[in-house]
Amino acid sequence: MIRRQRIHSSIPLSPMADMAFLLLIFMLATTQFKKDEGLKVVLSDPLYQHPPKHRIFPGNRIYFKVVAIDTVVMIHRKDVVLIHTSDIKKQILRKMANNPELKVSIRTSPNAPYVAMINVLDEIKTANPRIISIGMLR
Repeated sequence: MIRRQRIHSSIPLSPMADMAFLLLIFMLATTQFKKDEGLKVVLSDPLYQHPPKHRIFPGNRIYFKVVAIDTVVMIHRKDVVLIHTSDIKKQILRKMANNPELKVSIRTSPNAPYVAMINVLDEIKTANPRIISIGMLR
């Protein structure tokens, strides 16, 4: 009986690494990454610093105007009060006791630092109001 010799076939693996690196470089060179745009926030007009004092605001909305790093103007109905950032939660909870559907609006002065608005927003979130809006008083 004659034995046949088996032919061993194999695929050369050395060019495979080169091909993988070429594909990787091609993908990195041609991929376009989307840029994060963030929140589009339009700050208020610097000429419109405070709402008119004779105006009566709706009772179901409370406004906070960020003036400085720790200073906020709170407006509810006819009341315009200057408060500290740490007092915001207490004020909202007191107003929500009378009106659970209270809506909260934040307006930032152009001179106030960005971190002040973030601090006010964080403090408002701890009071857990139903609706929070960031915008301009009208």
